[in-house]
Amino acid sequence: MTGSPMPSRGNLVAECVRVMHLRIAAGEWPRLLPGERRLAETLQVGRDTIRLA
Repeated sequence: MTGSPMPSRGNLVAECVRVMHLRIAAGEWPRLLPGERRLAETLQVGRDTIRLA
């Protein structure tokens, strides 16, 4: 198998939280967060990861 190892779920959750905080601070999501499905698509993670974040 080649390539880099998959990040752990904890790292993905932490990264999702970080990105969400940045986007809220930047005013991209001024009032409400996008829905779970949209967040998962935008951040390219599973919905279960979004739920944990």
